[in-house]
Amino acid sequence: MYKMSNNSLISDEKILTSPRSSVDIPNISLTEFLTLTLEKYGDKLLMVSHDKSRFYTAQDVLLSSRRFASALIRRGLKVGDVFCICTANNIDYAAAALGAMNAGAVISLGKPMDKAEELRSRLEQTASAYLLVEKNNLDKAKKATKNLPNFQEILVFEKSEDCPSFLELVEEDDGSAFTGPPAIDPKETPLLLTFSSGTTGLPKAIVHTHYTFLFTVVITTHPTVWKFSQDDIVLGMYPFCHVGGFLFLIIALSEGVTISVVPSYDSDLFLEVIQTHKVSAALVSVSIVYRLLRDPKVQQYNLTSVKEIITWGAPLNKEFNEEVLMKAFPFLRSFRQVYGLSELLVIASVEKGKITPNSAGKLTSSTELKVVDLATGVTLGSNESGEFYVRGLRVMKGYLNNPKATAEVFTEDGWFKTGDFGHYDLEGNLYITDRLKEMIKSGFHQVSPTEIESVLCSHQAIEDAAVVGIPDSTLGEAPYGFVVMKPDSHVTPENIHCFISARLAPEKQLKGLEFIDKIPRSQFGKIERKYLKDHVVQKLKK
Repeated sequence: MYKMSNNSLISDEKILTSPRSSVDIPNISLTEFLTLTLEKYGDKLLMVSHDKSRFYTAQDVLLSSRRFASALIRRGLKVGDVFCICTANNIDYAAAALGAMNAGAVISLGKPMDKAEELRSRLEQTASAYLLVEKNNLDKAKKATKNLPNFQEILVFEKSEDCPSFLELVEEDDGSAFTGPPAIDPKETPLLLTFSSGTTGLPKAIVHTHYTFLFTVVITTHPTVWKFSQDDIVLGMYPFCHVGGFLFLIIALSEGVTISVVPSYDSDLFLEVIQTHKVSAALVSVSIVYRLLRDPKVQQYNLTSVKEIITWGAPLNKEFNEEVLMKAFPFLRSFRQVYGLSELLVIASVEKGKITPNSAGKLTSSTELKVVDLATGVTLGSNESGEFYVRGLRVMKGYLNNPKATAEVFTEDGWFKTGDFGHYDLEGNLYITDRLKEMIKSGFHQVSPTEIESVLCSHQAIEDAAVVGIPDSTLGEAPYGFVVMKPDSHVTPENIHCFISARLAPEKQLKGLEFIDKIPRSQFGKIERKYLKDHVVQKLKK
């Protein structure tokens, strides 16, 4: 084994390890950990609503969570019951989640934008016993839970005549039925059920234990990762219903920083909150970063309080990278990308204040990574591209009630196959170029849609682009492009084809091209390739 210049290590077997120091993880539940940390902060302001009408101190969170736990126990919640929280971000989320955890529940994250059928599927798959929603989603919740096996009760956040409410239960219960978090084995007891993206099939429920989640909270509060100061005000906009947003919420609580809660993701509200709350740090999707760089309306707001921006969920494209953002907003002190998966949580992070263009950063503590050749299964070295395999203590327990799918993503010696394609450089920086499931298999070639998108976006007339693989009788698949043109641009498809032809190999040439008004992206900034691919397939059938 030899040492790299940045203290990253690579073994003779070409296994990369983290340059960050290892950490000790207490053998307690996440619930106990949060209780101990929140007790230290006393009257420190932790949660404030976007309109400043409501707030929680650390003591408020503890008191409300204990009363809610007591109320749930009285209503029949048993240790191990699954408690689904399905809501947009709101100020009561932290106290409700900690309360359910205090009562011994396993938290399941539901998406408030899901249709009733989608919500029902998630509730059924996780055997959820309780569902907590906002009042405006109550009708959907009733449809989703009708005649649902194992289901016990719907609750709502706001006061309601139809269902028990979080606010009323907290006001009316004295907390006496809660006598402390249940004794558990942190390494074996499930804490959180979240879902895979489902881009190539039905979403799978992912099981994280108290230990895997607590491990991630501890390593991500390392000074070079997500460490905040007590004076920070962080933007609570990244959806708490996503594992990244939920993790961010728990980290902020454990660090004792103030969270300005933003309920709406697609509006100008987050710009107003940054200005009025003087937000200093923000976890946002890459789509928000693109908006900050493109939308002239952003200049109407005073965003100079923001000293740090962190992204998670998708890599920035090469046109809008960290250097571009730092130049556009000179008041920023750092811009960092975090690389993670729902199954592994945080794998790597860009070190605070150190920009490495287009890199996802270096491995977090106690993490191993190797790059594996797709065709041969051979482990590759630095600057050689293949699939990322990761091993470490933050790895999920498995897919819920799905041993076959679990076995497919693990090797016999414990490596998790991420499905991400990329490489690391001589300094241990990771570079992710594609998802394997999105790679276009054109003849004998593995074609990266991201590479073609990057070339398209380098055209002076193109504002945004997406590429998908479509069926081809000769090659199996061929690239097909979608572009959004800049205002007042006059470019023909032929011009763009010539532009691509001069810059990319024959297998990367576009079989077709469409001009569209907007590239469809998820709320986390990921291109919705399945939607685009289905659109082309249906078009070709006509």
